[in-house]
Amino acid sequence: MTQKQKARAYDAIKLVEKFNQSHKVGDTVMWRSINREGISYQPYITSSEAFVFQNEAVVCFEGKSGNCSIEHGFLLTNLRK
Repeated sequence: MTQKQKARAYDAIKLVEKFNQSHKVGDTVMWRSINREGISYQPYITSSEAFVFQNEAVVCFEGKSGNCSIEHGFLLTNLRK
């Protein structure tokens, strides 16, 4: 693992910790997909705790297959404070 990958993994772990402290399974969060440009933030209900997947902080939502990034720009709440 390169230093850049290690730093990214560390940042993802910290973001996951902050998300899980702020949100529980079943909470509604405002999230948007970058794959659907022009779409504003929409409410989604968490169906899992956040976790690290391929050095990225992600969470699962009800009604969405797979996991969704909670990195900067995806969530309306800023967890990087």
